[in-house]
Amino acid sequence: MTAADNATRLQQLTQELLRLSAAPAETAEPDKYPRQVQQLAQTRALLWLQLAAPSPSDALRLSLSSHVASALPEPARPLVEHDASLSGQLEVMVEDYADHHRTRYFLKAQDQFSPTAKAAV
Repeated sequence: MTAADNATRLQQLTQELLRLSAAPAETAEPDKYPRQVQQLAQTRALLWLQLAAPSPSDALRLSLSSHVASALPEPARPLVEHDASLSGQLEVMVEDYADHHRTRYFLKAQDQFSPTAKAAV
């Protein structure tokens, strides 16, 4: 899948998550609603990460606002992107290729190494 394909699919998953959140009573099987929301949010989170690697600006553009994320059902909230304040060691890696270059940012915080968006630096 291309970054454009991922962006389109991410928009579709976001709309589906918002639709489910707005009308939980309309789901076909109300007893399975929490699991449906959680699975959809997990799928969306993985796709968001796949988009963020090659295209952080698209991932940021398609991120949920804090207001929208906080209104999601409880099973989805921990799985969507959110604002955070972290401290740690920033590693900047420049990859220099014959036809292009790429700068990648990683934050080592709490013994975890996480890619981070340039906008957050």
